[in-house]
Amino acid sequence: MSLANVTVKAHTAGTGSLTTFAIPFSPVVNDSAETYVYIRDTTVDPATHTLQVEGALNDYTLTGAPDSESFDVNVEFNTAPLSTDIVTIIRVIPLTQTLDLNPSGAFQPTTFEQSMDRLAAQIQGLDEKLRRTPMLPVTEQISEYSAEAPQPGLLLPEPGGGEVIGWNAGGTALVLYDAATFLGATDEIIQDSIGGILADTASIDFTYDDGTPTISAVVLPAGVDHDLLQNFVANEHIDHTSVSILTGTGLSGGGDISSNRTIILANTSVSAASYGGAGTVATFTVDAQGRLTLAGNATISITSGNITDFNEAAQDAVGGILTDTNSVDLTYSDGGNTITADVTINPLTDTVITAADGFF
Repeated sequence: MSLANVTVKAHTAGTGSLTTFAIPFSPVVNDSAETYVYIRDTTVDPATHTLQVEGALNDYTLTGAPDSESFDVNVEFNTAPLSTDIVTIIRVIPLTQTLDLNPSGAFQPTTFEQSMDRLAAQIQGLDEKLRRTPMLPVTEQISEYSAEAPQPGLLLPEPGGGEVIGWNAGGTALVLYDAATFLGATDEIIQDSIGGILADTASIDFTYDDGTPTISAVVLPAGVDHDLLQNFVANEHIDHTSVSILTGTGLSGGGDISSNRTIILANTSVSAASYGGAGTVATFTVDAQGRLTLAGNATISITSGNITDFNEAAQDAVGGILTDTNSVDLTYSDGGNTITADVTINPLTDTVITAADGFF
């Protein structure tokens, strides 16, 4: 067969469910030996690259061959690569020549063509590697080859600790430089460089002190928009002078909440004193808020007509204090409301009774 397909490898993103990935190249002799599969994990930095192992009990198998004489066309994973994985399928052929021609044997075009395909595949593999290496422009003359100087024209210098590779002053060769000298990265240069790019904003004022050296930042309240602050909750940050505490009836004080405020009970016209006494009773006027708005004393003056059952009570009181003597028997009739007195004759001795005594 001919080898018209120049594709050597392909990268395909996993989905978490896709298990079948097409082989992008044409195998030459042995699809299993020539197919290498890698998974790149992009969740770590730097990304890791893991070579997968073929086999039903391992990572993947090759599938899709239309018949036993054809190559497989798919890589079938046993477990679907994750959506954060990159699947790379590449053809790798050893750089060896396996064709052994018998000078006296018959010409075998199939074997010869397979060897040519293998050689072309090796060249394609080397080209793929070269595309991943730094390369000078085609017009550069430093690496020109000549019979008089067959060694490469561009050589890397011997490695040196803490040194970097750079062009010499003439731009004709690579040489080693001390890293600090090459970069010119002294502390002072770095500090001045950072200080030179500091830019104030409406809310931050930067200051670079070269002598210290320090960088300070001051927040400018006038430039801070509370509504744009992280974790801002509406109505939590407001102008305190726009919110006031109002006092109702009977209270005084209050004001806006830009400072501490005191609310007190307002005084009424009532004087602080004790009210009521032996001959007086306290009188009060109470408003709708329960406050005393007027207080005074009233003299107690009650006529008998204003007392319920006054006569009955008086009669009962008098009847209760009546006391009999040896000569007079007093009787109080509650029902008749009368008091009678009877003279007792027996106790009277040696007494002259006359009309003046009231018995005649």
